[in-house]
Amino acid sequence: MIFSGKMVNKNEFIEIEYTAMIRENKEVFDTTNVEIARSNNIYGEDIAYKPAIVCVGQNHLIKGVDESFESKNVGDSYKLELKDEDAFGKKDAELIQFLTLESFREHNIMPVPGLHINIDGGLGVVKVVSGGRVIVDFNHPLSGRDVIYEIKINRIVTDTNEKINALIKELLPFDAKVEIKEGVLSISIDSGFQGKINEEELGEKIKELIPEIKEVKFI
Repeated sequence: MIFSGKMVNKNEFIEIEYTAMIRENKEVFDTTNVEIARSNNIYGEDIAYKPAIVCVGQNHLIKGVDESFESKNVGDSYKLELKDEDAFGKKDAELIQFLTLESFREHNIMPVPGLHINIDGGLGVVKVVSGGRVIVDFNHPLSGRDVIYEIKINRIVTDTNEKINALIKELLPFDAKVEIKEGVLSISIDSGFQGKINEEELGEKIKELIPEIKEVKFI
């Protein structure tokens, strides 16, 4: 069911299409459209290019985009221009760090400008290598940039399975099998991930956003 013209409310699941670009040079950095991805040389084999399902008000997309949904109706197509603070944040000088070249060599890594690295869970990009020092920027690659989103709201999602699959994708950092039976949601996870998620908190969040789910079990 499309619900054309219906106003979008907080905690509703909606299906959207979008293309995002840097405001300064109109460089496309994200899209749900495969042809746009290919024509802008950002196509990735491991990315599913199709309309996205998000829950309004749950920050499944950046702040400014998420906040824009509640003033819109199903069927709306619109352009959204966002300042950096409402997009990927301003540049934080504290996230630009000076490391020693020796610390990289100890891990058999030869740093060069543009190299993406992961240090203690923090993702950074090597900016400068000089005089035995390495400057690494741990800011989001798009921090400090104003952006434009072109968005279309296709429909409000009412199917429980669609909502659960979309929510699980956002809440879990790994793939999981789900099954719904008589209001009970069973989530099967690999034993290697046991203890790495707060099952009680996750279950309560699912029941809050999808009221037709009365109980959540982790298997």
